[in-house]
Amino acid sequence: MASSSPQNSACSKEPADIAKALGANLEKGLSTQEAAARVAKNGPNEFQSAPPTPGWRRVLAQFQDPLIYLLLAFSGCTIRPRARAPASHSNSGPAVQIPGSNCVYEQTKLAT
Repeated sequence: MASSSPQNSACSKEPADIAKALGANLEKGLSTQEAAARVAKNGPNEFQSAPPTPGWRRVLAQFQDPLIYLLLAFSGCTIRPRARAPASHSNSGPAVQIPGSNCVYEQTKLAT
């Protein structure tokens, strides 16, 4: 990359000198013909942008974080069906459902 000294940079020159070097008029601007010729020669006045990232790649990028695996594991534990002991089970006591949760606690009696 070539470095330019402060004396040669555009910011150290007068606007009229820069316009003259570029073949432009500060009061009138470029003529329509000159503007069309410059667009044809140099292309439109816009930045090159990177192509957009596909949606599937953005989804897979979310799995780079270990916290996602932890959340998926806990959601799997919450969604899976709960196995309950049959009502005729001899060691089973009353079942307690905690309001607002998916947890069911059963009191068991120890065999003596």
